[in-house]
Amino acid sequence: SGAEGSRSVTMDLMEFQQALTELDIMPRLMTKTEATRYFRSANAKGAQADDDASELDWLEFKQCLYLVCTACKLPSLLGISVSQLRSSGEGASAKARWCDSDGILVKGVNTECQVEGCRIHGCIDGMIVREGASLTATSTVVTACGRGRTDAAGVSVTHRGKCALVGCTVTGSPNYGVYVEKRSSLEMKDSTVENTTKIGLMAMGRTTQVAMSGGLIKGSGMHGLRAGQQALVKCTSTQFVENGGYGILVFFLNTKVRISGCVVRGNAQGGLLAEMEGVLY
Repeated sequence: SGAEGSRSVTMDLMEFQQALTELDIMPRLMTKTEATRYFRSANAKGAQADDDASELDWLEFKQCLYLVCTACKLPSLLGISVSQLRSSGEGASAKARWCDSDGILVKGVNTECQVEGCRIHGCIDGMIVREGASLTATSTVVTACGRGRTDAAGVSVTHRGKCALVGCTVTGSPNYGVYVEKRSSLEMKDSTVENTTKIGLMAMGRTTQVAMSGGLIKGSGMHGLRAGQQALVKCTSTQFVENGGYGILVFFLNTKVRISGCVVRGNAQGGLLAEMEGVLY
């Protein structure tokens, strides 16, 4: 609640239950009675961050969300990392649907995360997958992410991470659009990477694998796709257009890019280039 016409900075019980419903937690994973109990626990006397027992402020909301995640065995929701359940050795899982997010980190062997219809804006890495974890993102938009580090990206997949992007858009990254490295894998289907300051899609490292079908890489400040250091990339019916460097650049021995039915046009330096014994076929 707040002054008339201002944005509310607290959440009452009904609003909290509605949020759990939109996140597909209630009633699938939790009853309304259970949600009410966690709301009251976070707002209990002695636990309150403010003096209003009927509303959650931000600190109380985070405590309440922690209780919900723990009860449902979801160690993460929007903007909170999804990490390995070290105490049991089992992989964690989380699901985010149709929500705004301040970035998603998925890490740890057998850890899984599904993201559907989300909007991620202005983060260091919009979505980062690492250390054997896997992420599937569908119909999600990542905007202006890839800040603060030289290798930051809208989507970053590293250290044996696995990522699938289906019908997603990565746009306006001030660094890389998508960065895949260190024995990781990426599958992109009907997804768009556009208006990236540096390279649209970077694939680097031995046994790193990328498979693209459909989709578009457009308007990168440098190359559309750059593959190197023995990465393996397959592109089918993908467009590489109007990038500032080459549409596709392949470099280094045993780096291989296979293209089939692709469109490569309007790139400032040229369409295709293989150098330093890189293979393009």
